Amino acid sequence: MTDVVREALRAGSIPSAEMEILTEILTVLFNDELSMNNMVDIHLIALTYFDKLLDAIIAHIPQESTMEEVLLDVQSRATSLQHKWQQRFKEKWAFECLSSYWTLLTRASGTSQLTTTGSTT
Repeated sequence: MTDVVREALRAGSIPSAEMEILTEILTVLFNDELSMNNMVDIHLIALTYFDKLLDAIIAHIPQESTMEEVLLDVQSRATSLQHKWQQRFKEKWAFECLSSYWTLLTRASGTSQLTTTGSTT
């Protein structure tokens, strides 16, 4: 999903089916950040390249008032979600690429198993 949307952004438009899915995913992820028990951890974000997707959305959707409301909404959600993740993960987010963090972590632990829930602190 993230690769498809990033490619669509580079091409100049996101198909409506993908836009609906993207909007739903951003809503779920944002609501997870608002909850007391976060289910999404840094490993899942890195594995799915969602950090790169947020970067692409923020970079490729211009901030113009003439944009479609759905694009403005997606950009706003992406920006808010990125900010919340940066706050929650602090120094871990400082890596230019979260996938680098994931690679370093799995090499250091000698495992490639993924944990999608739990504390990151």
